[in-house]
Amino acid sequence: MKNTAIKVVKKVDRERAGEKKAIQPKQRDRQVARARISTITGWVRDIQDRHRNESRRAFDSLFRDPLPEGSKS
Repeated sequence: MKNTAIKVVKKVDRERAGEKKAIQPKQRDRQVARARISTITGWVRDIQDRHRNESRRAFDSLFRDPLPEGSKS
């Protein structure tokens, strides 16, 4: 049998350590999730703005360009 050291942990110390570990990772996880969501939301808004601007330019160009002579009715 191996000689191993046994560490005695008091109940109060164990509860305090458990409380600290339980609270901090949850807060970090939430912060990380919020950061990721804000980053992705920014990307989506950027892409939507680009598409809107491109569509708007194409739509406006339809009415700016004069009609060719042969297509008038």
